[in-house]
Amino acid sequence: NLIIAKIVNIENISRLFNQAGLEMEEVVFSGFAASLAVLEQREKQNGCVLVDIGADITQILIFKEGELQTLYLLDYAGNNITKAVSGVLSLPEDLAEEIKDSHGTAMLGDIDESEEVMIKKDGAYQPVKRRAIAGVIEPEVSQLFMRLKEKIESSPHLKTGNYSVVMVGGTSLLEGLLELAESILGVKVRLGIPKAQLP
Repeated sequence: NLIIAKIVNIENISRLFNQAGLEMEEVVFSGFAASLAVLEQREKQNGCVLVDIGADITQILIFKEGELQTLYLLDYAGNNITKAVSGVLSLPEDLAEEIKDSHGTAMLGDIDESEEVMIKKDGAYQPVKRRAIAGVIEPEVSQLFMRLKEKIESSPHLKTGNYSVVMVGGTSLLEGLLELAESILGVKVRLGIPKAQLP
């Protein structure tokens, strides 16, 4: 894997560390940094997939035998879900993002038909069915996981069903997302929680 970056960005980060009285030991890309924080060595040895759902891209890191074997990037991430909510509900994107985070769910079936959310739009509060919000989010998240499944299954490093998936990134906190991921991927999925002490 060859990772490239603008040298000026790396220099700026290094300068910030130096000004804080620290020295930067090494530079790694964000997905790999997340793996250092949330994955157990046992998981990396047995075979696991770290899925980092960012705003603009989703990083898929496949580990086996303790090492990173493959990295895939999907140009589909949290902003796609936000734009879908914005478009269907005719909301500004910043409000759609707030609604997605506060009231969104990736599992439509668990929501009561009568449940409503009050949304401030055009200077007044308007009720919106929570099922309407989930009705936009669920197919978007499902599409992300179907594309994720295709990438995982194309990897020669993992046997079908014989791996685990760890999710990180803001979108991974969406209600019902882990359950939907398990139903589509057919494997155990957990939320990546940073370890108390990095290696």
